[in-house]
Amino acid sequence: MARSTLAATLAVVLAAAGGALASAFLLPREVRISSGGDWKAVSEGLRRWSDRSTVVSGPRSVLHAHGLSGRASELRVRVRANPGASPVALRTWTDGREAWSGVVAVTPSWLTFVVPAGQGGLDVLLEADSAAPPARARLMVDTIALRFEATPALHLARLLPPLVGALVCGWLWSSGRRWTALGWSILAAGLVAAALAQVVEPAAWLRFDPATRDLARVATLALLWALALAEPPSRAVAALVIAATVALVYAPTIGFGLLSDDFLWARPWTARELLAAFAGTEDPLGRTTGTYRPIADITRAADHALWGVRAEGAHLTNVVLMAAAGLIAWGLGLRLRLGPRASLVVALAWVAHPLSVAGVAWVSQRTDTLAAIFYLASLAVFLYPGPFGRGRAAAVFALAVLALASKEMAVTLPLAAWLLDRVVPPSADRDHRRVVLRVLLLLVVAYVALWAGLFPEKMLRGETQRGAWYGFDARRPGDWLRLVPLLYATVFWPLGYEHWSRTALREWPVAHLVLGVVVAAVLFWAVRRFGPAQSARAAALGLVWPLVVIGPILGARPDVYRLGLLPALGFGIVLGAGVMALDRDRTASSGRVAPSMKALLPSAAVALLALALLPITFDTIRAWRPDGFFAARAIEWSRRHEDWQASLTAESRALFLAQVERQEHARRLLEGGPPP
Repeated sequence: MARSTLAATLAVVLAAAGGALASAFLLPREVRISSGGDWKAVSEGLRRWSDRSTVVSGPRSVLHAHGLSGRASELRVRVRANPGASPVALRTWTDGREAWSGVVAVTPSWLTFVVPAGQGGLDVLLEADSAAPPARARLMVDTIALRFEATPALHLARLLPPLVGALVCGWLWSSGRRWTALGWSILAAGLVAAALAQVVEPAAWLRFDPATRDLARVATLALLWALALAEPPSRAVAALVIAATVALVYAPTIGFGLLSDDFLWARPWTARELLAAFAGTEDPLGRTTGTYRPIADITRAADHALWGVRAEGAHLTNVVLMAAAGLIAWGLGLRLRLGPRASLVVALAWVAHPLSVAGVAWVSQRTDTLAAIFYLASLAVFLYPGPFGRGRAAAVFALAVLALASKEMAVTLPLAAWLLDRVVPPSADRDHRRVVLRVLLLLVVAYVALWAGLFPEKMLRGETQRGAWYGFDARRPGDWLRLVPLLYATVFWPLGYEHWSRTALREWPVAHLVLGVVVAAVLFWAVRRFGPAQSARAAALGLVWPLVVIGPILGARPDVYRLGLLPALGFGIVLGAGVMALDRDRTASSGRVAPSMKALLPSAAVALLALALLPITFDTIRAWRPDGFFAARAIEWSRRHEDWQASLTAESRALFLAQVERQEHARRLLEGGPPP
C-alpha cells in the first residue's frame, strides 16, 4: 500500500513538473529571439552571414512585431558592429520619429524601444552608415527581445498547466489507468500551456524557428495518437483526440488571411440573396460564374454575422468544420464494424492527410468540407444497424440534399452507398437499403438536371484546372494510363502540394507512379492475409474509394490537392483496416496491468504514421501562408486584375488593400527612400 501511494505521489509530482516546465517555456516574461528562433517573422532585411549562424543587417533593415497583446511593453535588440565595417553610425526610427542615433561598438549592446500602450505592435527602421562597400554587413543582430508586463493574468496562466497535469494524473491513477496516466497528464499540461500561450501571447512561439515548432507538433501528435490507441478509446476520448488533432494541425491557418474569391464572400448577406442562391448561382450579385452551392453561402453569411470581415473568424469556422468532419468519419468507421481503435485511425489519418489541407487553409475551399460532412453523415445514417423506417430514410435523403447543395462532387453518393452496403455484413434491412439506393440515384439525376439547366455552358464545356495533370492530352492513351496511378500515388504516397503542382503529368517518374499503386496493394494484401474478413472488406473499400468519389471528374484533370478531401478518406479507411488486423490483444483495456507487445502494435503504428505523414501535411499547409507558393500566386493575380478588384464591394476592397498593406508594409518600409 505504501509503495503504491509513493508511486502515485511521484507520478503526480512528475506531471506537475512537466506542466511547470511547459509554463516556463511557453509563458515567459520576455521572449528572446536569437539566430535559432523565428527572426524572419519579426524582421525584414536581415540575413544569415557566411557562417550560417550569425544574423546580420545591411545598410537598412526593419524590425516589426504585430498582433501583440496589450501587455507588450518593449521591443529590444542586441546589436554589435561588424568589425569589417566599423565604425558604424546607426539611426533608428519609430512612427516617423528618430528614436536613437549613435555609433555602434563591436561589443554587444542593447537598444530599447517602447511599444505604445494599446498599439499591439511596433515598426523600427534601422539605418546603418559605414564607409564599407554596400554589400558588406553593417550590424550583427544577436537577439531580438519582446518584454511583457507581469500581470496577475500571466501568473495565473503559469499555474494552470502544472495544476492540470497533477489533477489529470491523480484522476487517471485513481481510476486504475496507471500505464497511461503519466503520459496523458504531461500531454494535457503541455496542451494547456500551448493554448494559453496562443491566447495570452502568441509571440512566445517566435523563440523557436518554424522547423522546431513543426517537430514539436509532430512529436505531440505522435504521443497523442499512441496514447489514444493504447486502450480501446471511449466516445469521449475519441472526440477529444480528433478535436485536439485538428487544432494542433491547423491552428497556424487561423492567421493566414483571405485569398482570391474569399474577398467576394466577405460581406453582409441579405435573406433575399441567400434564398436566391438556392435557385441559381452561389454568387447572387453575378460577379463570378459560380456554381450551385447555397449551403456554402449560408456559412459565409454566418461568418459575417459572427466575425464581420475578420479573416481569423472565417478560418476558425473552417477548423471547426474539419473537426466535425473528423467526428463523422469516426462514426462511419464504427458503422463499418472496424472497432473503436481502427475507427479512430480512419478519422485521424484522414483529417491529417495532405489532401485534406485545402478545406481548412483556404476559406473558399470549405465547400469540400461541407460536402464531406453531409456526404459521410448520410452514409453513416444509411448504415445504422437499427430498423430502417421512414424517419431514417428521410434523414438519409435530407443529408444527401445538403451534400449536393454544398458541392457537386456529392453526385457519387449513390455509388458510395452501394459499395458500403456490400462491405457491411448483411442485415435484415438490406431490402430497405436498396430501395433507398434507388431513390438516392433518382435524387442525383434530378440534381444533375437542375445543374445542367442552371449552368448549360459549363456542362457542355467541362471544367479543367491546371495542376499535376497539365500537359494531359486526351488523344494519347499513355496519358490516360498515367491518370489513375498518379491519383493513387498522390493519395497513398503524397509528396506535398508545391511539388505536385509544378510537375507535369508526363514528368512524373514511372517509379513513383508504380510505388503509389504498390503501396496500396501491399497494404491490402497484408490486411487480407493477417486480418479478419471485415478488415479485408474495409481495405478493399478504401482502395476503390478514391476512384469512386473523384472518378466522374478525373478526365477534367482536377487539382487533387484542392479537391482531394473525399478521396483521401480511402487512405484512412485502408489504414483503419490495417489497425483492425493488428488489434488482436485487448489486455490493455483495463489499464491495471502492463499491456502486451501485441496490444501496443496499434499505438506504435499510429506513432509511425504521424512521423511519416505530418511533415508532408505541414509542408502542404505552408502553400497557403502569405509567403507560400499558392497564396503568393493568388495575391499577385488579384493585384494585377483591377477588374476583379472593381467587382468587390467597398468593404471587401478595403479589406483586400488592408491585408496587402499589412503583409507588405515591412518590405515597403525597407525599400522606401526617406524614413517613415
